[in-house]
Order: sequence, then structure tokens, then C-alpha cells
Amino acid sequence: MGTTSRAPAVIDALVALLQAAPGLSGVTVFDGPTVTAASIRDLITVGWDGDDDNDEAVQSDQAWAGLGAKSKDETLLITCAAIAWRGETDVKPVRDRAYALVGEVETALRSDPSLGFPPPTTVAFATGNAYQRQTDGGAEARVVFTVAVQTRI
Repeated sequence: MGTTSRAPAVIDALVALLQAAPGLSGVTVFDGPTVTAASIRDLITVGWDGDDDNDEAVQSDQAWAGLGAKSKDETLLITCAAIAWRGETDVKPVRDRAYALVGEVETALRSDPSLGFPPPTTVAFATGNAYQRQTDGGAEARVVFTVAVQTRI
């Protein structure tokens, strides 16, 4: 039986990579939406953008790799977010921290650009958008980014 998608395994590997990344020591890494993150100052989410109104975790596209229905090329776009909060109203420190977290994610991805999957798998930081807001608990910055994966199944 063939693999329908490598998305679940890639998300698992991405979560494990980020949880073990030295530059993210002390940062909470969540797999998908969180139940609560009220007291967490720095966090990374994999498979969720940190917005309760958006549930999209992964975009996927597949195409036959050749004739004979033996293998397919799969492109995955995994939604992630880096969120920083400090309990103060000054936005600059949380924005800077959110971008620093994204930089650590990119460093971790460069350390293992295949996430341990066989060639021709490549994994890379793809895009990012920043959001800032004032909450009852202070300023929050959230950088929503996409991890792009090219693989063969």
C-alpha cells in the first residue's frame, strides 16, 4: 500500500526538530492549536497560525513523478507561527523576539533540510507575515510563516 501523503510524518518531524533545536531552548513548541498559552511568553506552533478563526494546517499538491503510477511528487506548505508576549505595552520587544524565533526556526531547518526523509526531499522556510496587537495582557507579536516541503511518495 502506498503513502497517501507525507504531511503527517513531516509535521511530526518538524515538531521534533524544533523541540530539540538549541536556539529554541526554553521556547514552547506546539503541534497544532493550543488549548491555552496565556502564560507562555514565547511559542512556536506547527500546523496552526495562532488565529482561532483559521484552522488550515497544511496545503498539499501532488503530481505523478513519471509514467506508470509508481510515485508522486508532493509539495506541502505547512502553516506555522512564532508568537511572543511580554505583558507590557511596548510592541518593539515582542516584534523583535517573534522575528528572532523565526530566525531560530530557519537555522534549525538549515541544519537538516531533509528532516531525515529520503531524497529528493527538501524543506525550507518559505514565507512570513507579521501581526501585532495589544491584548488585555500586553503587546503580542505573531509571525505566521510557511515551511515548504518538496518530497516524493
